[in-house]
Amino acid sequence: MLWLFLIGAVVGCGLTLLTIFSEYKVRSKQWWENRCQEKAALDASLLEAVAVNARLWVALASSRAAVSVEASVQTQEHALVLADTAATECTSPSEFSTPLITSTTRT
Repeated sequence: MLWLFLIGAVVGCGLTLLTIFSEYKVRSKQWWENRCQEKAALDASLLEAVAVNARLWVALASSRAAVSVEASVQTQEHALVLADTAATECTSPSEFSTPLITSTTRT
């Protein structure tokens, strides 16, 4: 019984090694250099695509920031107009817009 097990183990190991080594192919040094050049070209094109994508994200963020700055400038200009109007009429700017500080004790 032990002999059958040992024979099966040897045959199994032999078939496994045969399968593993039959998958390998001997290639030339020229083929390997061409493969390395192709891989380097693919890596470079991938890095270039990532850089272009990053530039596009930066441009998108800066355009959104510009829109945000324009909205902030318009709000500040509106506040300055209200303050100027209040100063010329000697009244409080809170009469023209919502108060900036609210109190829970005052009604």
